[in-house]
Amino acid sequence: MKTKPAIALVIGVLVVLADEVLKILALKFLPDESQMSGKGLIELAIHKNFGLAFDLPIWLPILCVLSVLIIIGLVLLIKQNWQKNPWLASSAAIISCGALGNLFDRISYGFVVDYIITPITGSAFNLSDIVIVFGLFLLIWSSKKEKIKK
Repeated sequence: MKTKPAIALVIGVLVVLADEVLKILALKFLPDESQMSGKGLIELAIHKNFGLAFDLPIWLPILCVLSVLIIIGLVLLIKQNWQKNPWLASSAAIISCGALGNLFDRISYGFVVDYIITPITGSAFNLSDIVIVFGLFLLIWSSKKEKIKK
């Protein structure tokens, strides 16, 4: 196992675990998004995302099955590439970590707990979402790096 990709994976897991703790604290202490002032660039409040990214409405059971299938695909990608392309495998693992965090919410609460809100854009997200986006950027970077090698 290469050191740098393994470190990236461990950080991904720790960040998602921290996100789950933050979600529990947010549900306990933060106001609903309807109570936001709307004045800040970023506000902390609860947004219950019952759908996919950007609140796209998808029936919860279908969304959970799709999430599981995507995670399985990512795990297969990790297994096939861990030795020959550890950066690709690590990025897939990081995306999986974030997806698992949001899947856990869907199963536990029936929605994804978003607690970071940008009133200007109306976007709501959480740390798992940030991990997924980071993993996607790493995936793109590692794919380009691999093409340069060839």
